[in-house]
Amino acid sequence: MTEIELQEYHVHAFDAFCKRVIRNAAVDAFRKTKRKQKVEMDIDDPMIAYIHSIQTHDTYTLYSRTYYVKEQPIVVRDKNLGEALQYIIPQKRAVILLSYFAGYNDTEVANILGVSPTSIARRKKSALLRLRELLEVRVNDE
Repeated sequence: MTEIELQEYHVHAFDAFCKRVIRNAAVDAFRKTKRKQKVEMDIDDPMIAYIHSIQTHDTYTLYSRTYYVKEQPIVVRDKNLGEALQYIIPQKRAVILLSYFAGYNDTEVANILGVSPTSIARRKKSALLRLRELLEVRVNDE
């Protein structure tokens, strides 16, 4: 065996040794991950979802304004909207509160207020336009 062949043999032997070390390290890492998976719980586990479902969260609001429509209290929690609603005519404000905050449709609002559904539609349209003007002025002032 010549000296060049010997050097080439050592290079190939070292190369094979390095590949074996890297392969063994990868196998060790894979086995370690498998062992961890048997012991550790996945975040999407149903038990975790159950724990999250029974948690409670405090809901504190810094602003709350209550309007009354036919003795029914309706709470507005947005400061800008609550303050803008006080500058709308009470009949139109009642339509907005019942439609958007209490969840009634136009026919139900008409029955509650004792007016026609057409009148409710007109009041709602003009109240929304006025509300938009008030909120735009408020945003521009800030």
